[in-house]
Amino acid sequence: MKKRLIFVSILMVLFLTIFSSCAPSCNYCGGSGKCTKCKGTGKIVWVDEDGHYTIGHDECNICIGTGYCSYCQGQGKVY
Repeated sequence: MKKRLIFVSILMVLFLTIFSSCAPSCNYCGGSGKCTKCKGTGKIVWVDEDGHYTIGHDECNICIGTGYCSYCQGQGKVY
């Protein structure tokens, strides 16, 4: 019984490894896993009209401050 459990576990790991490498890249983040709005920082930076001085920071409303792509949850692939 123990050998069968080990064998099944190994097969599952192999299957998941093969399956995850075949999954298509996320169209939203281009496979990076980063939020496209905040570029993975989790924060939106507000700058002045000229773009020279930082006015403030806000939590990204797309990724809710995680920095991960909300579509693929930061995996870079869609399963």
